[in-house]
Formats: sequence, structure tokens, C-alpha cells
Amino acid sequence: MNVIARGILFLLVLLAPPVWAAPVSDQTVAQLLELSGSRTQLASFPYQVMAGMDAGRQQQPGMADINLQRVQASMRAAFDLEDLLTPLRAALKRELSEADAGKLLAWMRSDSGRRITRAEEATAAPSALQDMLAQLDAV
Repeated sequence: MNVIARGILFLLVLLAPPVWAAPVSDQTVAQLLELSGSRTQLASFPYQVMAGMDAGRQQQPGMADINLQRVQASMRAAFDLEDLLTPLRAALKRELSEADAGKLLAWMRSDSGRRITRAEEATAAPSALQDMLAQLDAV
């Protein structure tokens, strides 16, 4: 085998493992979304938007309650959890192997991983926006 052929074969072997790696399972993707806090954070989007709208209405009470209710209903529909999760699931399945996902899950189950996830989830709570706005008023 000549040098060029061996070089090409080496490159194919070097670059191919992601293709040959076991694809990540639906169950593993579900665990990643749960343990990472992504599911909780995405589920909080409509509530964060609505809390921001409520805070804005309190600061500038010009919008009628009936209009606010209509807009909030639209927000709940626009931020459907499954619609948000579908492309995220697809990206995880496309980009990760089962082995890589296993490493991520192991880290997410660690003390550091759980602590960081709890902190991220806390920032997604509707009360977090209220706390931030209260601190802005104090400044």
C-alpha cells in the first residue's frame, strides 16, 4: 500500500468514529434534558414573558386587562414546551453519541452538576424576574 493510500485510510479511520459510534437513545436524550434543567427552563419561558409583561404593566398601566390576557394566552401558545424541545432533541441525537451522552449524564449527576443545574433552574423561575426588577428599583 502506498503512502497516500495509507494516509487516506488513516484519515478515514480518524474521522469516522463519530459516524460509527452508537447513536444516543431517546431515553438518554430525555435524561439529558431532565438532568440539565433544560426541560424546566424551557417550560418557564411563557411564565417569564408573562411576568415581564405584568411588571411592565405595573410600571406603565396603560394596557387594558382584557388585552393583557389575550397577549398572555398567545404567549402560552407560542412557547409550547414540545415545540421547543423537538429541535433540541434532534440536535442532541445528531451531535452526541451514547458514550458522550453517558459522560455528560455522569457529570450532571455529580455534586457540581446538580448544584449548577439548580442555580440555572432558579434563574428560570418567574420569581427570579421579580427579584431582578426589585433590585433594579433599588439601584
